[in-house]
Amino acid sequence: MSEQPSQDGNGNDAAGATADATIQARPLEGSKPWGATAPVPLGSGPAIQAVGEVAAPLLAGFSIALIGVIAQNPGSFRWAGLSLLLLTLAVGMLLLSVQSGFHARQMYWTRDELLPWFAGSLNETSEKAFSGMHTTHLQLWKKWVDRTRRSYNSGIILLMLGVAATLAPPTAQASDLISAADPLFRWSAVVVAALLAVAEFIWWWATGKEGK
Repeated sequence: MSEQPSQDGNGNDAAGATADATIQARPLEGSKPWGATAPVPLGSGPAIQAVGEVAAPLLAGFSIALIGVIAQNPGSFRWAGLSLLLLTLAVGMLLLSVQSGFHARQMYWTRDELLPWFAGSLNETSEKAFSGMHTTHLQLWKKWVDRTRRSYNSGIILLMLGVAATLAPPTAQASDLISAADPLFRWSAVVVAALLAVAEFIWWWATGKEGK
């Protein structure tokens, strides 16, 4: 007779529960001697990297292209100003996601990535120093991951709102309040774009100063 898997009092597979606990406590690959736990979910690192390197830049490029189309022919859109403002905000959030993903990747490293810089081995002093550094950087990585995720999701929401405003059917003489405020929305989009440029300069200057 085949042996039945053991179950706990709730009828759950005890072996499966043990395996799940083992996975959650698994040390970060390449860093087992330092006792750092793996990120949850385990694919967080590659996922955030894909967002920062592929998804967010692609969506930002699409938003910028749509901004160009609307700006060239605003008469074809009912709420051109509102669309431009929403899409400009979307570009800003998506670019923030790219920047945050970049900083997150700087903080995500393993012991295996470190060893080639030290001829494949570390002495006891270096082990202790890099162990503490790894723990600190992993905490910073989690913070940047959260910023990347929040800005990416915000960018997608703003992009969808911008697309919705773009798809509103145009009218020959729009008299609604949104259409009446079109110049205000367009100037707001100009201000947002300018502020994003200033913010990028400040970010570049501040991070460059930290790296010296």
